[in-house]
Amino acid sequence: MNKAEFLDKLCQGLRFQADPDEIRRVVAFYDQAIDDRVEDGMTEEDAVAALGDLDDIIRGVRDAWDQDPKSRTGEASPRGDTVRYDFDPAVSKRFEIFDSSLDVHLLPSPDGMVHLEYSSSDRWVCEITGESVVTVRRSRKNAASEQYNFDIFGMKFSFNKPDLRFFTENVCLKLLLPASSPVAVCVNTASGDLKAEGVRLSSLSVKLASGDVDLRDVEAEGRLGAATASGDVDASRISAADISLTSASGDVDISCIRCGTLTAKSASGDVDIGGASPAEKLVVGTASGDVAASLKIPCPNISLETVSGDVDLTLPGPESLYTVVARSSSGSIHIDGDAITGPNQVRVKALSGDIDVSFGGNERDDQ
Repeated sequence: MNKAEFLDKLCQGLRFQADPDEIRRVVAFYDQAIDDRVEDGMTEEDAVAALGDLDDIIRGVRDAWDQDPKSRTGEASPRGDTVRYDFDPAVSKRFEIFDSSLDVHLLPSPDGMVHLEYSSSDRWVCEITGESVVTVRRSRKNAASEQYNFDIFGMKFSFNKPDLRFFTENVCLKLLLPASSPVAVCVNTASGDLKAEGVRLSSLSVKLASGDVDLRDVEAEGRLGAATASGDVDASRISAADISLTSASGDVDISCIRCGTLTAKSASGDVDIGGASPAEKLVVGTASGDVAASLKIPCPNISLETVSGDVDLTLPGPESLYTVVARSSSGSIHIDGDAITGPNQVRVKALSGDIDVSFGGNERDDQ
C-alpha cells in the first residue's frame, strides 16, 4: 500500500469523528511519519507497512478520542501567570507543536518528567491532545471583538472587528525534556523561533516559515532536522545519527558537529561549518552564498556546491587521503598538493566563484 492509499483509507476509517480538525491532525501526523521514514531510506510501501495494521491504528485513535485528553497525560497547574502540564516520558513518546506565531524553547528537565509551560492569556489556550503522541495547538479562548457603530442617512449599522492579536502575538512555549528518557519532538510554526539548549532527544524535526533556529548542546539518538524559510540556522555542539540544517534565505552557521551524515544548505545565504565530524557523508549547497567548511576527521564522501559564491574547504590529514575533483566555470581553483588517488572522495563545484582546498593542520575547532 502506498502513502496515498493509506491516507485515503485512514480518512474513511475516521469519518465517525465529527470534528474535521481532529481528522486532519491525525492524517497530517501519519503523512509526516511516512515522509520521515522515506527520508531515512525506506520505500514508500515499506514506510506504510512499518506504521502497523491500519485497523489497529483506527481503533487506537477512536480509543484516544473517547478519553479525556488532559487526564491521561498531565494536569494543568497554574503558577502565577504560567500554566504547566506534566507528562510521563514512559507514556508520552512524541510531542508535536503546531502554531502560527509560537516561540518554542527546548530545555533540560530537572526531575525526569516532561514539562510543558506557557504564559496564560485571556485570549487563547493551548489544547493538549493525545497520549503516546501529544499534540499541542493554540486555540482562541473566546471570540472577543471590538464593535463599530455608525449612522448613514438615518440608518444605523454596526460590525465587529475581530481581535487579531491571537494570530500575530508571539508567545513562548517551554518544553522541558529529561535526558534519561529521550522523546521525539516535532515543531511547525509560521513566525516563531526555535531554541534548544542542553537537551537529549530521540529525534527532532523543526519546520519554520520565518523564524530562526538556535541549537546548543543538543543530542539526538536518531535524526535531527531543522528547516526555515527566511531565518538563520545556528548550531553548535550537536550530535545525531543524521543531521540536516537548511534555510531558504538565511545563513547556516555550524560548529562542533558529530554525526553520520551532515547536510547543510541555503538558497541565498552563506554556509559556514567549523570543527565538524561527519563519519559517512557531508553535503553542502548554496545558490548565492559562500561556503566555508573545515573537518576534524576524514570523511569518505564530501560534496560542496555553490552557484555564485566562493568555496573554502580545509581537510584534516595529508592530501594522500583524498581524491579531489573541483570545477568552476568562471572562477579560480587552488588545491594544495596533488590529491587525486586517496580513498576519500571530495567533489567541489562553483559556477561563478573561486575554489580553495587545503589539507592538514589548519582545521578549525570552533567552540
